[in-house]
Amino acid sequence: MECHLGSDQQLVLKIRELIMRKKVSELAKKSKPYLGIISLQFGYAGLNILATVCLKHGMNHFILAFYRHVFATFAIAPFALFFDRYLACYISPIFRIF
Repeated sequence: MECHLGSDQQLVLKIRELIMRKKVSELAKKSKPYLGIISLQFGYAGLNILATVCLKHGMNHFILAFYRHVFATFAIAPFALFFDRYLACYISPIFRIF
């Protein structure tokens, strides 16, 4: 048995669908900071577990700190180069040597 909706009912259904999409998109926008904090906490927990395991197996503290800084540099450098490539400050000619 087929059910044909009138044009008014179809319009109401489309409006409801748009409202639901808008609510979902607003919820996604509002929840981004919370998801970021949760993922950051998982990252800290993973780093803590990895550092504990490495130190218990005899890794030097300084070597662990060096590896952590190298990994952070390689993880953040592409973002810095991409987002800040046009934001160069004026450098005086004296310091251009370096």
